[in-house]
Formats: sequence, structure tokens, C-alpha cells
Amino acid sequence: MKKLLTTSIALTALVWGMPAFAQEESAGDNSLEPIEFEEPAPQDPPAPDAVAYVVNGEEFTFAYMMQFAGLLIPNLEQYDIELIYPIMSNLAVEQVLAAEKARELGLDMTPQLQADLQLIVNSVLSNAYLEQRVAERLTPEAVQAAYDDYLTSFVSETQATAS
Repeated sequence: MKKLLTTSIALTALVWGMPAFAQEESAGDNSLEPIEFEEPAPQDPPAPDAVAYVVNGEEFTFAYMMQFAGLLIPNLEQYDIELIYPIMSNLAVEQVLAAEKARELGLDMTPQLQADLQLIVNSVLSNAYLEQRVAERLTPEAVQAAYDDYLTSFVSETQATAS
């Protein structure tokens, strides 16, 4: 899936990144001339609660879209959102439609899927709990205190050198 996504993004970047050319209407001259255009001004990203797309009457926000993209693309913040947005929105819509079809077929009620969902829920809950506990304990003051303690108790090891 990641290889397909990376390939799709690369192809999109390649095609969208190519300059546009126009052919002049001249007798016998078939050369291509670049078209000059003005780059649009960069825009701020949409608000998290802004509607990104609507599928069968259900609205999906930009925050949902970014969460979806984050599941598929590690280090999402490194990428130009304008480049990946069309690909991610298509994938997200396809996922919603496929999930709706799976529910219509009753696949969400199979014992295997119920067990898989329970594993996912447990994993997400466990991660949320651990993140909360770490955030409670890992304060700037706690880090500074641990660093100060390390500096006061640090004993330099004797180094041997070969001559």
C-alpha cells in the first residue's frame, strides 16, 4: 500500500510538475513554446473543522482527512499538502465507499472482524493511556531535575589509551 501510494504521489508530482507547452500556429514550425503563467499565492490550510468532502451525504472534515493521511504517510508534515491532497481525498472516499459496501454485506459482523476490531481498539486505548502517562510525567521541570541529578552524580570513567 505504501509503495502504491509513494508511486502515485511521485507520478502526480512528475505530471503536475512538468511545464505546460503550447504549439504555435505557424507554417512549417512545429516547435513548442513554454506558456508563461503566474504561480498562485500560497494559501493557509483550511480550518480543521472545514468540510473536505461529502460522501453520500456524510461530511468529512479536513482534520479527518489529515488523520487519514497520517495513517498512510509517515512524517506527513514533510510533504506539500497541496500535492498529496487530491490523492489522499480519493483514497479516503474510496475507503468510505468500500466500508459502506462491506457493512451492507454484513462483513462488519463476522467473528474474525469483531476480533480484529477489538485488537485495534485495545491498541489505540493502550497508546492513548501511555501517551497520557508520559505527558503527565515528562514535564520540563522533571527533565531538568533528571539532568541536574545526572550531572551531580556523573563519575568519569578512566580512559586507557594505546601507545
